[in-house]
Amino acid sequence: MNLMASVRSRINSQPEAVFGEGARSPLNKQITAAIKKHIASLRDADLTGYTYEHRHSDFAGARTDLVIYDASSTPVLAGREFNSGPTSIWPR
Repeated sequence: MNLMASVRSRINSQPEAVFGEGARSPLNKQITAAIKKHIASLRDADLTGYTYEHRHSDFAGARTDLVIYDASSTPVLAGREFNSGPTSIWPR
């Protein structure tokens, strides 16, 4: 693993071994709130079983890209966490 991947993994509180390698985690409160804010059809939905993974982002000003999976492991949303703090989510 190169130095930048190591730094990114530490910033995102993910172990180096799982950063960007397909390791999925249950949705946390921040990502759940961003989904409900950006996707009107999911505002009242039960997101139990949804997971996400971090991926490397080449987008200027972005910390990581996100892929969000539904309970059947189908990628349904994409997103981006920015260095300035906000998380943006959109349909895939």
